[in-house]
Amino acid sequence: MTPRVGKCTNYSGCKLANRNEKIAVVARDFRCPGCGSPLESLGPKRAVSSILVLSIGVATVLILAIAAILWTLSSSRKRATQVVELSPTPTPEPTPTPTSTPIATFTPRSARDTPPDDSDKLPTFFPPRATDRFPIPVGLAGENVTLQQLADRLSQALKNAGYEGKSSYYWLDDRHGPGFAIVTHIEHIQLDGKPVLDQRWGFDLPRYGPLTLGSLLRALMHADPGHYRLLALVVCKQPLIEKETPMTPDQMVIFNKGPSWLGDSPWKTVVATADFHLIVYVYEFERKSRSDDPVLMVSSDLTAEQHLQSTGLYDDIRKEFSK
Repeated sequence: MTPRVGKCTNYSGCKLANRNEKIAVVARDFRCPGCGSPLESLGPKRAVSSILVLSIGVATVLILAIAAILWTLSSSRKRATQVVELSPTPTPEPTPTPTSTPIATFTPRSARDTPPDDSDKLPTFFPPRATDRFPIPVGLAGENVTLQQLADRLSQALKNAGYEGKSSYYWLDDRHGPGFAIVTHIEHIQLDGKPVLDQRWGFDLPRYGPLTLGSLLRALMHADPGHYRLLALVVCKQPLIEKETPMTPDQMVIFNKGPSWLGDSPWKTVVATADFHLIVYVYEFERKSRSDDPVLMVSSDLTAEQHLQSTGLYDDIRKEFSK
């Protein structure tokens, strides 16, 4: 049997371990003959198999080769796609033989008959039933005032009356055009029609003023009603037919968020002849308490003409339409 060489590591209880002697053992039991402790082998280290090293090297080369092939294929595919997108090869088409065709002749429609774009047309629910209405003839015959110029005059009158930025502008639909409408936003008014200047826009009920015992009792016993108004100034040839249904709160919101000016339209160059009228539709609402919704007043103590006078619009409109 081939002897095995080792050394004892029992340094605390073996002289052979302290002298670090090499011990050759022939027996199967690989122990120190001095103390009987297991020996630490001092045999030659096993060399790494050359076959294992060769296998690892071959595997590494194969992995690198496969990765290179895949990268090359993906790059070539991308380049081919770019070439097709950037430089398409046009397919030649046969040149058609020209044939003589008759040229259709037509008479172009005038600006008066061409409808405007739909983006700023008056909503189809207009006009709902109004509280009152007041027609004013357009006395501008011979001045060649266009609808756009007429809208500018009305805008200036509204600005003077405090409605700047509080109006929506619409072209009439194809059926009722040419013409336009300017609709003011909902405003809080007094019983005589004059605006409540410190709380004008919206549906908030009037304040009770300083909180006193008297104002508190009035608030508990009964709520002061709030009155509100919306004006629609419509320039057209024929009065619009009012619908039976009253205006809803959602429709009021639509008018409050409408266009802030008239959009581009062929109708803006139409001349306002003597057959045009300005019709003022007045919508007056009453809100009895904070828990009640505003309700359209079918009739009012104020006429549409008195409403115009209370706003300061009446004199300016009369002046502009009589030039």
